[in-house]
Amino acid sequence: MQSVERARSNEKCSWASSHEFFWIKRRKRRVAEINQIDWLSKLLNKSKKLLVLTGAGVSTGSGIPDFRSANGIYDRIKGVHYSGEEALSIDFLRREPELFYRNFIEHLYFPEAEPSFVHRFIARLESPDRQVTVLTQNIDGLHQKAGSSRVVELHGSALRFRTRDGLKFDYSEVEVAQNAICYKGEQLRPDIVLYGEALDTDAINSAICALQEADTLLVLGTSLRVYPVAALPQYFMGETKILVNKEATPLDGNFDLVIHENIEAVLKKLGIS
Repeated sequence: MQSVERARSNEKCSWASSHEFFWIKRRKRRVAEINQIDWLSKLLNKSKKLLVLTGAGVSTGSGIPDFRSANGIYDRIKGVHYSGEEALSIDFLRREPELFYRNFIEHLYFPEAEPSFVHRFIARLESPDRQVTVLTQNIDGLHQKAGSSRVVELHGSALRFRTRDGLKFDYSEVEVAQNAICYKGEQLRPDIVLYGEALDTDAINSAICALQEADTLLVLGTSLRVYPVAALPQYFMGETKILVNKEATPLDGNFDLVIHENIEAVLKKLGIS
């Protein structure tokens, strides 16, 4: 799979150089259409440069739990003296490495998972007349597996591992034990962003560049509560911002079209050419 070119983003599309756009007031066009599904279909069919921002709700159809719901990942990995968020922090990895790896392997590592209808739908949106870029908070690699060719992994990948020196290995190259992941005897860590760590600069710059180039932003399956990713839609300079999420988010008012419904159910109603 071909990932988004990152080199071009370092100069003209960097987070810092785009700061001025943060303050531009965009004209709000709240959709008052009775049939939101028809309107969504028209907006997506019209788009030539579509940007899709995805969260955990996109992968629940693949059997991967989300983080914040009842019996979600945070509930499953929290302990008596620490929260689920803390269990996925860099400090916890350093302090309790065996417990961290056991939680990771049991609750975050899904190499056999298959793309959901939503992943495949997004991949099918690509066409000679429509460029589709995916910004994903997910670490499961399912967008690439579904066939999406332009994917920016904002939080890294649970299917990739790295040494202390930064050498990276695919999941097929490593040995996975109950509480350790190794390559030729050397302990590796997942190539994911933990709490207490900064996002990858190249990934952020690629995201900002894509936000400035797209004509339509489609946000799927995210609570928009985790920063800095939750701030990314404010950098969008295109025509229309769309949010489809089962629950309300703190940023619903910033979107032109908001649909609170099951994502798969919504997308199955669309007639996309």
